[in-house]
Amino acid sequence: MSKENCSNKMQESVKLFREKYPEGKISVNVSQSNGCVMARARIYPKYNEEERCYLSEITIAKAIDDSIPVKDLKGRIQGLQIRRDNSEKRKFRWVSSVDLKDGCKAEGWTHLAGKVKNSIIITEGPMKADVIHALSGATVLAVPGVQSLTQLSNTLEQLKGQGLEKVYTAFDMDMLSNPHVQSGFENLGKLLSEMGIWYKTYVWPTEYKGLDDFIWEHQMNRK
Repeated sequence: MSKENCSNKMQESVKLFREKYPEGKISVNVSQSNGCVMARARIYPKYNEEERCYLSEITIAKAIDDSIPVKDLKGRIQGLQIRRDNSEKRKFRWVSSVDLKDGCKAEGWTHLAGKVKNSIIITEGPMKADVIHALSGATVLAVPGVQSLTQLSNTLEQLKGQGLEKVYTAFDMDMLSNPHVQSGFENLGKLLSEMGIWYKTYVWPTEYKGLDDFIWEHQMNRK
């Protein structure tokens, strides 16, 4: 429904309400809680009716922000991603103002979930990194995608300076059959070798696409 049609529909509803309840009122309360804005509307037959004596009520809630913060090693937000609904490809897109005057382009930032340790997991996607960290407590470094390693070497150099010794790679298990993911995994291994960083690769049953799926199923459900 377009904004114009929605506005017309609302005006018609208010008109019908006024015709049926000329002395009535519509009370609207808006509040903010747990990252959501909630709007509650109540219909009263009379203007001075008691609060509990309403005829009907409707509540609508909406998240304040659907963006995913991408943070640096100090926890500072350096970029934002948005998860698109009903999209099979490129579900996550960067927020960019490159088309605006003095706007900035989107960079392939890495994202760190957890405190800097001597061993970390590298996976794809900041949201996945946050989930793995929340479920396991492991420190997880995320690249935006399997082929997006442009900022990774700089981040790894900083981590090495803070004591990083070991890396465990954890790309999705379609790396066994998807040439695109295989190529990204090979590039990652080459980069780690060139930087002199010890690494191993996590693998798990292929029915679980990501490490987050596997941990959730086998740790949280105790399988």
